[in-house]
Amino acid sequence: MAASLPGWAVCELLIGEVYAGNRPCPRGTLVHMALGVQVTFEAANPRRLAQFWALALDYEVEPEGPGEEGLLAAVVDPAGKGPRLLFQRVPDGRTVKNRVRIDVNASAPRPGTEQGWEQVRARAAVLTQGGATVLREVHDATGRCLVLQDPEGNEFRVR
Repeated sequence: MAASLPGWAVCELLIGEVYAGNRPCPRGTLVHMALGVQVTFEAANPRRLAQFWALALDYEVEPEGPGEEGLLAAVVDPAGKGPRLLFQRVPDGRTVKNRVRIDVNASAPRPGTEQGWEQVRARAAVLTQGGATVLREVHDATGRCLVLQDPEGNEFRVR
């Protein structure tokens, strides 16, 4: 009964060991697991933003459900590890700078190297072809990155 609560799971036997996530625990023990996250964006054109962010993150665009045409669009990580992004149409335009941003980690597994920077520049080139605009290059405490805007003006970074 308690195992059906959101964020909770019962330890199961996996390959001879009992685990909750990657921690050993007694079989049948109720353990708390991390909750899933969805990031929702307000958008003038949800489908266009979904297609852009699918390109940016190597995600897949979910098929539209009945009655969602033009109102909602979503993208998901095909590996099931990253958060779902939902784009919801709103009638009013954005009036202030967004206070949350997505950082696209294109330099992995070589961040901070010249090879990693070339990967950042290559990814930014693909994204500008997909509708992004490059705003500036930044060198700060978190490293070197490019600041871009998606097709609706939301800022993000490619690092």
